[in-house]
Amino acid sequence: MGSSTSNVFKGWDIPSWKPPKSMVSLQASAWDNEWRGDDTPRNRDAGGCNNDSHEVSRHRKGRSGARRHWCVSSDGKCANQGDKCTPGDHITYNASRQGHNPCKGANSTRFIGGGVDGNGNQKNFPGRTTDFQNANFGLECIFYNIDDAKLREWYNSYLKNHSGVKGNRGDGGGEYKWRSIWEQALLV
Repeated sequence: MGSSTSNVFKGWDIPSWKPPKSMVSLQASAWDNEWRGDDTPRNRDAGGCNNDSHEVSRHRKGRSGARRHWCVSSDGKCANQGDKCTPGDHITYNASRQGHNPCKGANSTRFIGGGVDGNGNQKNFPGRTTDFQNANFGLECIFYNIDDAKLREWYNSYLKNHSGVKGNRGDGGGEYKWRSIWEQALLV
């Protein structure tokens, strides 16, 4: 038996083998960046934003018939937004409008909800007041292969201390409480 098992891996290039990617979906509360009047950073100005999982309106300006929306994208990138889009991170991880997008570094980011409607009012979305700390936006952050090293890197960062949602994910006790992105990843 010893000789037959020694040939099991014969011909395999074990050092270059990598496990398949595993996808982890985490959620985060997010806010607009700091207000600076007409100089407030945004990805683009438009007659209307796409208002989808990639782009929402953060502010409406102007009089009837000449209104413009200030659009922000979930990941700070310009995709299907026309040629007048400027890439940049215009979402923050806390209500004090500090920091950057809580999904920074994610493989994919999408809006769960948020933004403003055509009248300039904050859009409500499921869980906004109960789970997302009454944030301007709810985000889904998709990461591949969150490993031990990544969790250690996040330990003393905004992902552990500031950004997250309420829920009862993963601890086995089912307690409904606020969980940071770091806790969500740890308990997946």
